Amino acid sequence: MAVDGRSGELNRTSPWVVLAFFLAALGIRLLLLGSKSLWLDEVLSLRAALAGQAAVWSGKVEIYHPPLFFWLLELWAQVGRSEFVLRLPSAVLGSLSVVLIYILAKDLADRPVAVTAAGLTAFSPLLIWYSQELRDYALLVALGLLATIAAVKLFLRPSVGWWLLLIGAMTAAVYVHYGAVLLAAVQILLFVALSAAGRTNWRRLLVWLAGLGIVGAAFVPWLQSPAARAFLNPGVSAGSYVTSLLVQQFNLTVSFDLLVLIAVAVSLTAGALGLALVYWLVRRMHGRHAGQRWRDRKWLQLLAAGLFLILLVVSVVPRGYTAKRQLLLLWPYGLLLFAWLWPWRGRFHRLLLSMLALSLIAALINVALIPKDQWREAASFIAEHRQASDLVLLEPSYGVIPFDYYDLERTPREGFPAKADAAWMDAVLNHNDRIWLVESASAAGLQSQPQASAGWRRTARCWTRLTFTTFSCDFTRPAALADATR
Repeated sequence: MAVDGRSGELNRTSPWVVLAFFLAALGIRLLLLGSKSLWLDEVLSLRAALAGQAAVWSGKVEIYHPPLFFWLLELWAQVGRSEFVLRLPSAVLGSLSVVLIYILAKDLADRPVAVTAAGLTAFSPLLIWYSQELRDYALLVALGLLATIAAVKLFLRPSVGWWLLLIGAMTAAVYVHYGAVLLAAVQILLFVALSAAGRTNWRRLLVWLAGLGIVGAAFVPWLQSPAARAFLNPGVSAGSYVTSLLVQQFNLTVSFDLLVLIAVAVSLTAGALGLALVYWLVRRMHGRHAGQRWRDRKWLQLLAAGLFLILLVVSVVPRGYTAKRQLLLLWPYGLLLFAWLWPWRGRFHRLLLSMLALSLIAALINVALIPKDQWREAASFIAEHRQASDLVLLEPSYGVIPFDYYDLERTPREGFPAKADAAWMDAVLNHNDRIWLVESASAAGLQSQPQASAGWRRTARCWTRLTFTTFSCDFTRPAALADATR
């Protein structure tokens, strides 16, 4: 098939463009990688890894995630314990996702779309944020893309090699995170799209299903573990993080069984509608110029640009991390849709360059201006100025965990109770000559008790507030510091 000059040039230069995107992605993810303190979940990851495989399997240290990430982290932690070293694998895996999304997009569409997908992935603020965390999310995204590449290859050109890669990558993914089951839904949608375009047939779906059956069988041993049984137990799950969020945010009280029933019903309905919509859209766009005609529609471009800008803002705003984590696995496939709308070196070249520039700016804001709570700095300052009889109060109470990780002096400390009555306050004040009150930006207890908060801040000899945007210590002011170090 003949290609025009522009297409031929892109075929020659696209590997170099993708390499440039990969190096840029790696540079951004390494930028200030060790500057941020480990936060609560990162310390919990390290604690689970150092506890050993038996402890993870038993559920004594972790029940919300499968074991593979912790087992790998146990090995990696032998290399070093600095924040930079611990987070380095996440940064590298996040950068490799740029290459993986390029391979996937090239199979699904063409090189211009694939190059755009690589660029959007390289500069995605949300993907960069989780590529700088000591958590399992960067590994999950990379494994998810690898498994989806294998699935698409299997749909297009079946072979034993791609089938084995699908089984291996999917098995590893579900052993990293329970949310990896969503990959099956993504792959089904892609199969329907390829089928509507006449690029695959239903017999190849049976080969894919056979592979997933083996993945399910390989996951059974973990499902029989004490940790998995504790997570899946209705009594435990009824008090799970998701249910507690529903209760807190919407004042809803629902049983676990009802929650599961609603989730299944909504998922099946949305899945059926999604499959029908994808099939219809692909059929409408099938043809040599049909896809280009869709991309030429101004209302669609304006809608996509507006949505993309909203997602950039949401990615940078330091809130909603629970929802962001749940969407992270699906994020690259959303970027793939934007890439289809703005193919590299097409008529939307200026729009694409603008979106890439805005993504880069948002990513740099995420990296440089939105640090995590600075537990390391707080513990270091207190260790430098503490006295033997000092007490550290931490709000919220779970701040004890990251503070302990950095407090090598083992200063006496305790978490601030959710409801601190007058008797408790008096007892603490009467039995401690000097109190350090360390309050996180995510604290709710003191913020919901303004009178108690004001009283404690007047009474405590030293008070600081850890925030997402800055590390400020009221006791670093000269007068307060003199009192703190007397």
